[in-house]
Amino acid sequence: MVNDTLGACGPSSESPCFPFFIWQCGEIEKLSDTFTVMEFDFLKSLSSCHGKTKVEFTEAGVCHGFALWIDWVMDPTNDIVMSTGPDQRYWKQGLKLLAEPLNVVQPGICSIVIEAYFDASRGELSVNNR
Repeated sequence: MVNDTLGACGPSSESPCFPFFIWQCGEIEKLSDTFTVMEFDFLKSLSSCHGKTKVEFTEAGVCHGFALWIDWVMDPTNDIVMSTGPDQRYWKQGLKLLAEPLNVVQPGICSIVIEAYFDASRGELSVNNR
């Protein structure tokens, strides 16, 4: 479990986001479908942006956090995609820990909102949940 490996975060105003190999976190379980938080079009000038999505849990279990990664779409028809997701052991993912683990008892009813903000002037990405 992530809390056994990285330590519990505890209540705070901001829970951390670590660059980590997900497979190094110990036992992991997929509790939701894969979802998109933000999209960037690198053919256009990079500007500040915001993304938000509601994650609905599809499996029961304890959620300690979320794996974040980039899928690089290399052509306009989405036929060539290079993923840095958890199935790719040689790429690090972002690991967004929750301030407190969330016990998902009723899949399909329990959800959480993930928001991401990219500040182009500083090159910083922040990810929050509520």
